[in-house]
Amino acid sequence: MPLIALKRVGLTFGLKPLLDGVDFQIDRGERVCLIGRNGEGKSSMLKIIEGVIKQDSGEVWIDSGVRIATLAQELPRDMTTCVYDVVASGVPHVGAKLAEFHHLLTQTDDISMQRLGDLQTELDAVDGWGLDNKVNTIIDKLNLPADAPLNSLSGGWMRRVLMGKTLVSDPDLLL
Repeated sequence: MPLIALKRVGLTFGLKPLLDGVDFQIDRGERVCLIGRNGEGKSSMLKIIEGVIKQDSGEVWIDSGVRIATLAQELPRDMTTCVYDVVASGVPHVGAKLAEFHHLLTQTDDISMQRLGDLQTELDAVDGWGLDNKVNTIIDKLNLPADAPLNSLSGGWMRRVLMGKTLVSDPDLLL
């Protein structure tokens, strides 16, 4: 059974049809590569799948419950953020708490210790430790320096960090 299917999809910008009657399908476990010249509709087709833009014609079907993640093409703006924070942000409802907990672990003052206790309670309630394990596993598998600020990394390493952020959400389909 397919994860996504496009049937006779059309998209036009101005007078030029960018996509004209496209039929396309991705099945679970399948890896697909779109190739073509600049301006031929590859990114537009991915944006249709992602739901960022709407096709002019045809049908887009996405299996219910499918988690789609997109690898960001632009590098983060806050270059002082550390690698762990960026990867953890791939789990939006818990990522910020995990990042705060991660940084407070090095503090020993009373206010930080109180906040650590509060965060621990909050993370216990939402399986935060399982997600922390997932974040750390992805950081390890991608061989990323967890505490390094982004501005200390090359562009290629920053892209690897963005891949970690995308993978931590455990998508069914990665664009």
